[in-house]
Parts: sequence; structure tokens; C-alpha cells
Amino acid sequence: VVAITLSVRFGFPQMRRALQRGGRELVDAVADFAQSRGQYRWAAIQLWERFLVDLEKRYSTPRAKILRDPSQYLGQDGAAHLVMARDVLNDNEHDFKRIHLNQVTQHLVRAQQR
Repeated sequence: VVAITLSVRFGFPQMRRALQRGGRELVDAVADFAQSRGQYRWAAIQLWERFLVDLEKRYSTPRAKILRDPSQYLGQDGAAHLVMARDVLNDNEHDFKRIHLNQVTQHLVRAQQR
């Protein structure tokens, strides 16, 4: 009884989570994790990294080359959204909040819509 009592935090019910698959589910899972800990910038960076890894695999091209000329791989609109996502991530003047994570997520989703 003592071991079970010590292993469960008081006041926090245990929640069962379904196995999540796909891009949107990954975004939701990372956002939920970040919200529970207030780590929105970390979550946005994870999504950014995942997006770049997917681009590297899809085009068999190094990340630096993709970032140097994103319009070649994502079109003009996709490149613009990629740049906007990067700008939100690099904005160190403001405290990074959930709305910033949402902005990065929306820009990355729109960058993929080619």
C-alpha cells in the first residue's frame, strides 16, 4: 500500500492516453506535454526539428540546402511559411507562450501544403 501511495501523486488522476500516430497526433501530443510543463518553446523546437528531418528524408537533401532555398522544395507559399515559423522561434523579445507554439504549428502545416 505504501509503495502504491508513494508512486501516485495526490491530486492528479492517472490518465490513459491512446497511442498517437501521424503528424497531427504528434503535434497534439507534443503540445499536451508542453502545456503540462509550460515548455512551449521546447515543443516548438521539437516540431521544427521533426519537420526538417521529414524534409531531409523526402528530398534526400541536407537541411542546410533546404533552408538556403526553401522555395525550391516547398514552393513560394511554403517557403514563406517556413520563414515565418523560424522567425517566431527566433523571437527572444517575448516570453514564448502557447499562442507562439500554435503559430509555429500553423506555419509548418501550411508549409507542407504544396
